[in-house]
Amino acid sequence: MYGFLLDENKDVKIVNGDIQLISGNGLTRQTVGCVLGTNKGEWCLNTDEGIRFENMLGNYTNGNSDVIRSEIEEGLSQVDSSFFITNFRTEHDKSNRKLNVSFSAQNNNGTIIQPSMIYE
Repeated sequence: MYGFLLDENKDVKIVNGDIQLISGNGLTRQTVGCVLGTNKGEWCLNTDEGIRFENMLGNYTNGNSDVIRSEIEEGLSQVDSSFFITNFRTEHDKSNRKLNVSFSAQNNNGTIIQPSMIYE
């Protein structure tokens, strides 16, 4: 399967007038980043896509990494239900309302992803 390659601003990447494509593990990694970067309900064409940012930064998480991990797992399952987390770490900066989530995950195809997401 192919998809449009996105640049650092999440815009479709065009080189010399040609839309760039992505496939395989790169497409899987890009899709995970898009899902984990989408607030559930935010995208009008698919309100079920994404994760609940209020669970990432909300008052009731209070640094509870179980709630945060659960949201990440929910997002991963939207891309591939066989993903499982192998390593997970959070850094919660309450004064600046920022959360850095780093993890490793693998799916049944052997694709390993190691994203670092920042939620503000």
